[in-house]
Amino acid sequence: MTAQITPIQVPLTNGVVRSFGHARLQIAGLEFTGGFKSIKRSRKRSREDVMSNSPDPVGKTLGENKYECSAEMYLDWYYNLIKTIQNTYGPGYGDQPFTIFISYVGANLTPYTDVVIGCTFDEDDGDDKAGTPALTRTVNFHPTKILFNGLDDLADPLVASPQ
Repeated sequence: MTAQITPIQVPLTNGVVRSFGHARLQIAGLEFTGGFKSIKRSRKRSREDVMSNSPDPVGKTLGENKYECSAEMYLDWYYNLIKTIQNTYGPGYGDQPFTIFISYVGANLTPYTDVVIGCTFDEDDGDDKAGTPALTRTVNFHPTKILFNGLDDLADPLVASPQ
């Protein structure tokens, strides 16, 4: 018997497919209406196959999540962000945790927002060179959680104790 494939219905009404121009970024409460060249994030679940007396696994472990997030931003926005973090959260911009919101907007398009939690400045990378490119800085935020479109990948997520 042949399996039937049902195509995913895409709710486009105007023919526009999202692009980088639809991305909006907020880091530590600072709105980036421009000023960033890229924002990358990932979640990777490492699991172990549970083996028994068969060539096939009998299951796999719950595993462990590893989250990554980095952004490349233009120099003036980078320094403004550091100043905002210090003014909002206190001295030591590398020690202050904050949240990042990455939203996708557009006329007649459903908005989506990824929430990147527990971010800190864990790596700053600058590489200034002669030539025509604008100066940028890449920051590794080393988050503790990412909620893609606000959704948790865990069925039983960590939550704060009731106060």
